[in-house]
Amino acid sequence: MRYQEYQPPSELASWIKLFWVFESRSNDSVPETIVADGFPELIIHFRSPFAEVDRAGEFLKQPAAVACGQLTRPLVLHSSLDAGMIGIRFQPSGMAPILSTSMQSLTDARVPAEELFVDIDQLVEEIVESSNDAQRIAACHRFLFRSIDLDRENFCVRRALESIRQTRGSISVESLATLMGRSRRSLELAFQREVGTSPKMYCRITRFRHLFDAMSMKSQSVSWVELALDSGFFDQSHLIRDFRQFAGASPTAFLTDQASFAHSVNQV
Repeated sequence: MRYQEYQPPSELASWIKLFWVFESRSNDSVPETIVADGFPELIIHFRSPFAEVDRAGEFLKQPAAVACGQLTRPLVLHSSLDAGMIGIRFQPSGMAPILSTSMQSLTDARVPAEELFVDIDQLVEEIVESSNDAQRIAACHRFLFRSIDLDRENFCVRRALESIRQTRGSISVESLATLMGRSRRSLELAFQREVGTSPKMYCRITRFRHLFDAMSMKSQSVSWVELALDSGFFDQSHLIRDFRQFAGASPTAFLTDQASFAHSVNQV
C-alpha cells in the first residue's frame, strides 16, 4: 500500500489544501470508516474504484471521477483489490469557484464529476495515461488553472473559516457574523453556498476533527474529560454525542473497531 501527499503551488494554495495519491493491491476488500474533516475532494480513480456502502448496506461502485462534499455523518468504503486514485483536497470553500451549483448540494453526497465539471473527461484521460505521480499532479494543475473562477471567491467566508480554525470551532455564529460585518442569516446563506454547511455545523466539524486528530496521537488510556475540555466540548456527554454523529459510534467503540486508528484517518 502507498499513500503520498503533495503540496499545491502557491498560485493554487488559496483553493487547494493538498493532492494525495493512494495505491493498493490486496487479496481482500477492506472496509474503512471515513469521518468528517471539513475539506471537500475531487477523486479520480486510475484503477479499480472503491465501493461505497449505503445506509441499506448495499455496495455502490464509485464512478471513475467523483466529487465529495462535506461529511456530517460517517462514510463506509470498501477498497478494491487493485486500487489506484488521486485526490484533490480543496480548502473548505475552495471547490465553490469551479462549480455552477451550491456546495450544499454536495453535502454528504458523492456526485459523478461529469455532472459538475465540463472538461472532467480530459482530466480523467490524462491521469489514466500518466505513469507517475508527477504527471498526475501536473494534469490536476492544468485542470484547476483553467477551471477556477476568480470572480466566485468569497473573502468574507474565507475570513470566517479562518476564525473558526483559529478557535478550533469554539466561536458562536453571532460572534462570527459580527466579526465579518454580516447578519447571521447572510453569513449562513453564504456558508451553505460556498462551504456546504451552516457556520454552526462547520464549527462542530472543526471541534470534532481537533478531538479526532488528538485521539490518534494519544495512547489508548486517554482521559475523555481532558480531551473534551481541550477540544472545546462542554463535557464528556457533549463529546460523545458529537462523536456518534460524525463517526457513527462512541469514541471507545470506534477505537476498538479500528485495526489501526491512524490508518483510518481519511486514507481513502
